[in-house]
Amino acid sequence: LPDWSQHLGLVKEALGDPIGAIRVEAAKLLARKVKVAAVFFLLRSLVSDDDPAVRRIAIEALASHPTPDIVEPFFERLPQADAYE
Repeated sequence: LPDWSQHLGLVKEALGDPIGAIRVEAAKLLARKVKVAAVFFLLRSLVSDDDPAVRRIAIEALASHPTPDIVEPFFERLPQADAYE
């Protein structure tokens, strides 16, 4: 879709898919629109995702758009973070 952000519900459904590759692709789509408030909050919740690939995409997207709102989820993640994160 040219502007998939109008169909955010479908992307949210893809984030809940049991197939990891679909979840990763959905996270990549979200990362492109990090400045959209609804997307920002979805990415913020993915910082603690169980899938390291999804988590990495969310962290990188949020870090590329630094705001004070990312400090709390990043600090919450620190105790479980690996060296890359």
